[in-house]
Amino acid sequence: MKWKLKTLASVVAMARNEMLLLNKIRLALQEKGVITFRCNVGKVKMADGRWFDTGLCVGFSDLLGIRPDGKACFIEVKDGNNKPSEKQCNFLLAMIKSGCAAGVAFSTEDAEKIVDWTPECAEISETLIRNYLKGAK
Repeated sequence: MKWKLKTLASVVAMARNEMLLLNKIRLALQEKGVITFRCNVGKVKMADGRWFDTGLCVGFSDLLGIRPDGKACFIEVKDGNNKPSEKQCNFLLAMIKSGCAAGVAFSTEDAEKIVDWTPECAEISETLIRNYLKGAK
């Protein structure tokens, strides 16, 4: 029983840390003129028994950003050793293929690099995501 409580506590702490990082990233990107939207994915059973679905596909990124030039950015926010899931990786790769900036951010600096989206960043981001995908299988 103790092990389960520790595991639950660590999951809650990780979620809290990830949310703090997500909010720091939103503030940092706002200073660069990027409009960000927090995107929640999933289904929730309502009190009356009906299901509410957010409408976003499984794997959709934590943040959707729109740069001042109109380019879309998709940022998956992770904390510590937490890695993106296979569905998150596939979503990010699909966004890169469609011409968007997309990647995994472990810090505000990572998120800013994703938004700046230089050719070097694009290559690094795609390589990292493909490596996460290999590890997920």
